[in-house]
Amino acid sequence: MHSSWLLLLAATAAAAVQTRDIFRAGFHRPLPELCPARGESTRLLVLVASAPGHAARREAIRLTWGHFLNRRDLAFAFMLGDAKETRALKDEQHTWGDLIVAKSPDGYPMLGLKTLHMLEWVLLYCPLAPRLLKTDDDVFVNMPYLLQFISDTAGGRGAVWGTVEAKGTPEREHVPTSIYPYPIYPPHARGAAYLMTTDLVLPLLRAALGAPYLPHEAVLVTGMLLHNVSAELVHVPGFTAYSADDGDALRLVALHGLHSRRLLSCWRRVFEALYDYVLTQDPDDIADPVIRETFI
Repeated sequence: MHSSWLLLLAATAAAAVQTRDIFRAGFHRPLPELCPARGESTRLLVLVASAPGHAARREAIRLTWGHFLNRRDLAFAFMLGDAKETRALKDEQHTWGDLIVAKSPDGYPMLGLKTLHMLEWVLLYCPLAPRLLKTDDDVFVNMPYLLQFISDTAGGRGAVWGTVEAKGTPEREHVPTSIYPYPIYPPHARGAAYLMTTDLVLPLLRAALGAPYLPHEAVLVTGMLLHNVSAELVHVPGFTAYSADDGDALRLVALHGLHSRRLLSCWRRVFEALYDYVLTQDPDDIADPVIRETFI
């Protein structure tokens, strides 16, 4: 199954593969306890797409921006695809208990399936959480900035927020015309990090199972499927970006393409800025709920 599908993606196939034919619903390790009471008191659910061999990236996230996710009103996990479970993975799961393992195969062309499993997990185990952040394991997320953005957009429904790319073009060596015949992709959010309202979970899953699969996760989910369910795609300047400057971690929601050492460096910049701010203020005068809940 794995090899035949990878070969199909690498060659010009006679017809597109339907998502329903390759999506294996369910989880080997669902971990429903990560979302208590089905998300009734959860403000935000963060799911991070990760690969089995990316233990160092996961560790860096837990030690940096994942620190904020220990709050009772937030839920967090890594989403892995089906792969051979090594001793190292078993030990990591025993230590942290945050590795959800889906039944669809792991691998780069399968990233779209991994995101669909995120939607499935929300539907089954965390349907009452109002927002889902989908992100990757090479991303630094400025959690105070994100939580403030969520407060500013409270009550929104049927929306995906992120950095929107309007005129992307397919790389034909990976996406032949038999899979996607059009010269330009529909507007879509950058896949490194985007935020959605969870009322979209069921409509997107239904749309996915009736659509051809595309090995470009962000285009599939936030472009094609989002258009099919008539939801709103909202461009947020500075939501997600590649950056060589750690200082951008103070100004953006998410920085993409970072190795573990840079995650630690970005975390230090954000944490020091917050800490310096708190030290210069009277605690009773700090109105920002994110800062109050983090430090006071």
